[in-house]
This record gives sequence, C-alpha cells and structure tokens, in this order.
Amino acid sequence: LQALARDEIFPYTKWLGRGSKKGDEPWVAVLVTWGIAQAFLFIGGLDVIGPIISIFFCLSYACCNLACLLVSISGTPNFRPRFKYFSWHTCLFGVVLNVFVMFFLSVIYATISLSVMICVFVYLVYYAPVTVWGDVRQALIYHQVRKYLLRLDTRKQHGKTWRPSVLLLINSLNGPLVEFCNHLKKGGLYVIGNVVLGRTFNRLTGTASKMKNALADYIYTEKIKAFPAVAVGNTSRTAYQNLMVMSGLGAMTPNTVVVPFIEDLVSHHKHVQTPHTTRAAGDGIKPASDSKRRSQSEAMHISAAKAPLRMKKAHSDVYLDLSLKMERKDYSTGRFFDTSVTSTHDFVNLIADGRALLKNVLVTRNFQLLTPSRISESKFIDIWILDKGSIDSWERFEKQTLLMAELAHILLKNKAWGSQCEIRAILPLRVDKMGGE
Repeated sequence: LQALARDEIFPYTKWLGRGSKKGDEPWVAVLVTWGIAQAFLFIGGLDVIGPIISIFFCLSYACCNLACLLVSISGTPNFRPRFKYFSWHTCLFGVVLNVFVMFFLSVIYATISLSVMICVFVYLVYYAPVTVWGDVRQALIYHQVRKYLLRLDTRKQHGKTWRPSVLLLINSLNGPLVEFCNHLKKGGLYVIGNVVLGRTFNRLTGTASKMKNALADYIYTEKIKAFPAVAVGNTSRTAYQNLMVMSGLGAMTPNTVVVPFIEDLVSHHKHVQTPHTTRAAGDGIKPASDSKRRSQSEAMHISAAKAPLRMKKAHSDVYLDLSLKMERKDYSTGRFFDTSVTSTHDFVNLIADGRALLKNVLVTRNFQLLTPSRISESKFIDIWILDKGSIDSWERFEKQTLLMAELAHILLKNKAWGSQCEIRAILPLRVDKMGGE
C-alpha cells in the first residue's frame, strides 16, 4: 500500500505513503491492513472467510503466471527465469488451474473478484500515470507487428487495396497542414519528417534526436496517428533524399510525399533576408544573432498563438512550445541548424527526387489559412484536370486524374469535409483565336 501510494497509482491515496522517521516503516499502511483484517473477522465464520482468502491468493498467483506468460510469448530477451522446467506451457497451466480453483470454491466470489480485477486493469491502462517500469503490452505489440510486417509483401499489393501513405516534409510547424495530411492518409502510414544540416555528424545526431523527441511529444499530445522522422545531411537535398528513401519499414513505406511550398524562396530569389538567416557572399547560410533571433521568434510565437493554426478550437502547450522551438531552430541550450531549402533549384530538385523514387508528390500552399469556417464556406473540393494535350502520354494523364479524384474522395470520408463539401471537377478548355474550342 505504501509503494502504491508513493507511485500515485490511485488518486487520494497519498496519505498511505507515510512512513516512520526511523526506518521509514509503513505504519499507516499497516494500520489500514489491520483494519481490513479486523473487519473480515466480524463475519464470524471461518468457513466463510476461508474461500475469500483462498480466492484472493489464487487471483494473485493467476496474475503472476499471466504476466510470466505474456513476457515469455513476447520473446523478451531480458526475461530469464531460473526455474528449470519453466515454459509458457507451465505459465498457461498455472493461470488455468488458479482460475479453476477460484470458481470451484465460489462462483459468486470468483466472478466478483475477476470483475474488480478487470476494472482495475482498465483504469490503469487509461488513467495510470506514466512510469518507467516497463510495459509488457509494448513487448507484445512489437512481437505482433514484426510478425505481420514480415508477411506484408510489396509484390502482392494491388491497386484495389491502394491507400495513401504520406510523408510530410516540414520546416516549420503548420498545424492545419499536419491535420489535413492526417485526414488524407485513410488508414495508411503517416510520417512527419524534418532534416538537420551540417558537417559534424556527432553533433547532428544529438540535434536530430532532440528534434525527433519533440515531434513525438507533439504527435502524442495532439493525438495524431503519425510517426516522427528526422534525417541528417550536408545539404538539404541530400538530407531530404535520405528522409524519402529511409522512411518506413518493409512494405510500409510512404508512397505520397507532401512538399509545402516554401515562401522564403520568393524573397530569397529577390535577395531579401529570411527571418532566421543572413546571406554572406560565398559563405552560404549563417545563423542570425541570438538577440535578433529571440525577438523575431517571440513575435512569431505570439502571432502563432493568435492565428487559427489548427482546425481545433485551442492549441496544446506542447504545440505552441514546439512551434516556437522550430522557428528558433533551438530545442535545447545548443543551436539548431537552418534546414530550409535555400534556392528554387533545390526546391525543384526535391520534387524531382520524389518522382525519381516513384512517389506521388503533392505541393501545398497557404494551408495556414485553412479553418473550419473556410471549409464550410467553400462547399466544394475542386479537382482541376489538366488538358490531356499538355501531358506527353495518356497513361500519365489518367494516373494524375485518378490520384486527384481518389484523394478528394478520401477527404469526403472525413466528417469535417464530407458533411459540408462536394467534389467538383473542373476541366479548362483551350479557345483558339477564332473563338472556337
């Protein structure tokens, strides 16, 4: 009881964690245990108390055998029992035997005790605080995922079972775009990726690890079904190539790359300095001064808090904190590198690399303006079909048209879009000089 209270497993039990000044003896827990024992003694019959005590003992042994069974079948290498004849068969036999004895003694008491145990387990799964004890569920999930991932064969995939698996390349955190891609995946893989640039690999790995952990916290807090991924490289093109090639595992790899249009390319092309970097002649991109960066980042952080960045009503603290960190390129006391694509040539090469890897490439823009009110006002999801005369082959025209139609149909499956929008296909027509079509 003292250990459970100090670990704060159950609410309103902190008072049970008190101990004596000398030796930290759990005197409060002992008194509570004595009180429970005395209360059962008032039943007045040993024949009534005996089955209750036996059922609780059998329940504890059944839980112990069940835990050993789950760890054993998960194949965890750190589980090394010393019992000579141990196997998962003996664990299973122990569970069945204890449960049988419980119902043999009293069906009513056994049913009540198992119901209470199941309620406690459900409570711990959903409401227990985060601990570092080790969760056997993670070992079981790992074992099953690996088992079925090996059975997933890319050679047997068919167009009838195709679904978009999205790799979102981000440089700054765009909340509506992140959620839009979450709607777009339709049960497929979703990877949120970023890159870190530099030449010192040892330093880059630490930076990439902090960035990946920050993205994982954001994904968990916002309840987005996605995986974080961070790649490193000397140049932005190399890093993004690594990210596109290495994202995923086995047959579960992204087939669609979402590339946000980088607005800074326009200003950079006009020789205007970006917020976080300054151009030095012949010296590439250099970090701006700390004081200037701090003031600019704080201003952006305020605007990010006021703007409707997500399609939800409010932002979590993790989102705002991560957004500010990504703007500063600073996740710790150290300095993060600027990961933005710095020229239109690199941006076009990024798109070409995605096509070279046989992936669908979607270029997005102005998603920071996407709000629920804009969705309800638009009422349509427009598909702009290119003139087949402008595409070199009918096969490419057909694939592009079908892809846009498939993605629009997937959006309609989402409640935020399907209840307010319809698909509208638009085919521009060429008009000759004589006024004919």
